[in-house]
This record gives sequence, C-alpha cells and structure tokens, in this order.
Amino acid sequence: MCGNLLKCEVLEAETVSFLLCKNLGLETRAAEYIAAYIKNEDDLIKFSYESVVKMADKIEEILLKQNVKSDVPIQQSLF
Repeated sequence: MCGNLLKCEVLEAETVSFLLCKNLGLETRAAEYIAAYIKNEDDLIKFSYESVVKMADKIEEILLKQNVKSDVPIQQSLF
C-alpha cells in the first residue's frame, strides 16, 4: 500500500515535478523515478491524484504570477 506515508508523499512530489517539467518543456527523469516506486496496483492505494493536481495547479499559478520566462511558453493550465 504505497509502503508508508513518506513513500506516498515522495511519489506525489515526483509526480508534481513530472507534470510541471513537462508543461514547461523541461527534460526530466521523474517518470523513471516514479516507475521505480510503482510495482503493482497496491502501491497506488494511498496515492492522492487530487493532491497532485492541486499542488501542480498551485505551483503553476505562482509561476504564472511571477511571469516566469522560458523557451517554451507556459500553458494556461496543466489540467
């Protein structure tokens, strides 16, 4: 069951990182890291997709407010 709470939090944080990097056009190895954590369906029982989406949206909102510049335009929303 996603091992323990810390493992779930790390998995969720890596997923947020993956989504944000992809949206910004940055290369990331987060997918490989995430895949190493997930061995079967039970590893996702405590994983909170809702938390991931909320955090990614919050970070994206902060970036947009700060008008972060990159070679790839930031989309208006990840979701």
